[in-house]
Amino acid sequence: MEIKVPGGTLFFEQDENKNIFMTGLSFIVFEGKIEV
Repeated sequence: MEIKVPGGTLFFEQDENKNIFMTGLSFIVFEGKIEV
């Protein structure tokens, strides 16, 4: 799952227990937040 944000992209994956974890960042500075 990719989430586009100003300045880059967040990459997330889900494991078999539906736990969401971040697998990578395509940018250094992230101003703001993601609400799930």
